Amino acid sequence: MADKNIEIKLKGVRLSFLHAFEPQKFVDKDTGVVRWSYNTNILVPKKLEDGSKNPMVKVLSEAMKEVIEAKWPGQEKKIPTERRCVRDGEPIDQDTVDSDVPGSGSRYALYDGYEGHYYVSAAQAVESETSPNPVQLLGPKKTAKREDGTPCFPRIRKEDGLLYSGCWADVIIRVYAYDGTKNNYPNRVNASLEAIKFVRHGEAFSAKPIDADAAFDEEEDDEGFNGSGPAAASRPADDDGIG
Repeated sequence: MADKNIEIKLKGVRLSFLHAFEPQKFVDKDTGVVRWSYNTNILVPKKLEDGSKNPMVKVLSEAMKEVIEAKWPGQEKKIPTERRCVRDGEPIDQDTVDSDVPGSGSRYALYDGYEGHYYVSAAQAVESETSPNPVQLLGPKKTAKREDGTPCFPRIRKEDGLLYSGCWADVIIRVYAYDGTKNNYPNRVNASLEAIKFVRHGEAFSAKPIDADAAFDEEEDDEGFNGSGPAAASRPADDDGIG
């Protein structure tokens, strides 16, 4: 049986720890080898709005099983949870587990927004900090055109402000098994990040730039703004205005 990868489209999901415009740097703590990748965590709800199980969870689980069997046929290869691309966003706190009580232990969310979710860790490795971005980053509608005139999605730039941790998107990944024994690395089940299409804005998980012009209301002042009001006149020249 040949190696394989399985392409999966995840629709209407939120992105977390997104590095879509500059690659993230990783340094191997044992070898010192530097690696770079464009990557994100993709949040997949465990249940749908009606309370039923999310069928996408089974799709992801079956994909991991299939690529493991394709890579190591008949060996029932065991890949630990921490080396799989799909993980529980609210794992069991081992300090709360009672060894005499099966199924005991309380769950906790790893990060903001991870409650009730699994997450897919997906990445595209590149050679250096200046390598071209292999991940296709797309706008929500086909408002652009190819050279032959057919409609296509416009490519998103960082300054467009559409892709950030917390936004909603459609994502294409490829799940595959990795045999790391030849390079002295552990075996893994990975997900390559192929394409991200912006769907809609969401509450940012962290550090989304503030649009101050939209956040504040304009003040009504008949005297206009010239910086010469009482506060400016009474402030000492060396006062930085803080405090």
